[in-house]
Amino acid sequence: MNRPGPVFSVSGAVFLPANGAQAPDPHLKEMATMLAEISTQLEALGEVLCRDPEFVDRHVQALQAIDLIAQKQRALADVLGAECPTSALAGVGLEEVVGRFKTLTRKRI
Repeated sequence: MNRPGPVFSVSGAVFLPANGAQAPDPHLKEMATMLAEISTQLEALGEVLCRDPEFVDRHVQALQAIDLIAQKQRALADVLGAECPTSALAGVGLEEVVGRFKTLTRKRI
């Protein structure tokens, strides 16, 4: 029997994870697109701020935080918009993101 996975609700919208027979939910795809767009905007902001060497000297940790936020958002966008989130997670290079999903998986077992 092919049963759907867990159901998630975001602001009243219900999402079923995609399996081999279903296309990814368009709501999830749109969320993934928006996260990727925000990530690009954050990276652009960081680049602008990095053009001022004095600003960089004073705020290097904050600029690194902006970069990490953009990387996390892009990783989440990749997983959220993927046909197979588990496979997409394997391609994420941020151990913090991967580790949090692995922790969730262990809790469900």
